[in-house]
Amino acid sequence: MIKGLRKPPFFSGQGPVIIVIGLIIASLCQFFLDRTIVFAAPLISGSGTVLSTSVSHSTVSLDFSAQEFRTAAFKNSTIQYHINTTNATGAMSYISSIDEDTHLNHSDTDIHQKFESISISLPETSFAPKTWGYRKSKTSVTGNFNPIPKRSNPDLLYNETTAVNTSYHIDFGVKSSPDLIEGTFEKQIVLTTIANPVPTTATLQNGFQFSNIVYNLNPNHDTENFKPSATPPANLATAMKISTSSSMVPVYAWYDNSDKTVYWWSDADIVYADQNSAYMFGRINKYANPLKVIDTRGINTSRVKMMTRMFYAGRWPIKEIILNEFDTSNAEDMSEMFAVDPFSTVTDLPEPLNLTSFDTRKVTSMRSMFSGTYNEEIDISSFDTSNVTDLSYMFDDSKVKKVYAPASLNTANVVDSTDLFHDAVNLIGGHGTTYSIANASNLNYFKIDEIGSPGFFTTAP
Repeated sequence: MIKGLRKPPFFSGQGPVIIVIGLIIASLCQFFLDRTIVFAAPLISGSGTVLSTSVSHSTVSLDFSAQEFRTAAFKNSTIQYHINTTNATGAMSYISSIDEDTHLNHSDTDIHQKFESISISLPETSFAPKTWGYRKSKTSVTGNFNPIPKRSNPDLLYNETTAVNTSYHIDFGVKSSPDLIEGTFEKQIVLTTIANPVPTTATLQNGFQFSNIVYNLNPNHDTENFKPSATPPANLATAMKISTSSSMVPVYAWYDNSDKTVYWWSDADIVYADQNSAYMFGRINKYANPLKVIDTRGINTSRVKMMTRMFYAGRWPIKEIILNEFDTSNAEDMSEMFAVDPFSTVTDLPEPLNLTSFDTRKVTSMRSMFSGTYNEEIDISSFDTSNVTDLSYMFDDSKVKKVYAPASLNTANVVDSTDLFHDAVNLIGGHGTTYSIANASNLNYFKIDEIGSPGFFTTAP
């Protein structure tokens, strides 16, 4: 620490005033948040994540000559704060005083004169005498200065959301005063960087393996519901893992006979469905008995490419499918996704199928997607069919009465529309166009029904 003159009388015109700002750096990985680690070397977590920080100067020293503080001169000095982390989710960096006192205090405790922190953001030209502040930048430091934050309420410098190797520029500004007492005014500033938490993840088995495990949870094969649980199983011995061996934490599923429900639970922050989730839910009973509710909430489907027969349940349409959080942004194949075997006899009709959250920009096949379905209404108003090549049998033998669609559907890449609407005899367009066998494969009817331009779809309400 730099020591200045310690002379109790007011400035006599002989001695200087020295401003010293000491910098303390602390870097913490999320794995060690229960203790503070002051860096001398890079911190390496148990997972191999590296976080290191350093400063270009451990102190900032501003020397004011007699002439400078007679004129209440302003001075500033910049340090570089370097951050390097391999943490995939980056790190957050903060600045604060070492305690609740944000003043620059005289090194002689018998002298009570001090520099106060500015209280609002200010340009240097608006600083009052005996005040100070800081500002930050990732490039050249310009603009207003900020108040010095207390230890209990640090300022966020920057939040990096990926692995990064960068430097921040931190500039401290001080306004002197003609009545200063000679000596050293000092304060310690703490720079803290904390690695952002990395979410724990799990991945479910591929669709076929997943359905086999869930099928075997109930020897009677009459499961009615599949739902997430907010709590782990009461008896882990009755549960089975439905996650891959490479998952960070397991996912468990178990059958509750009291409500004929298969529940699942995991301590993971994110539970992903496998890229190949074909046959995932429809085979829970292997088509022996009907399913009432499939609740997909809590399962992140953003990685899924293959959704073939995902909800196909043989001759039993699933009564209700909850798709509130269903992410189809990477889906490529939706063939037979909601299909039902033809010639089924169903009296308990399923709920309308609301697919307005679906992103289908990458989908290439919608073959038999709604073939045989009993949903009287299907909403595909968010669909983008610009990459679809196969629309064959999409609504084949469907009992649907009304299909809500977007204003336009791009079918430029479609090469197969065989029996697109075959035997969808209940389907009526928004202006009353009814099914005709002559138009069962007519791609021109894959649009909103309008006067003078017939189609089989309806504008969404």
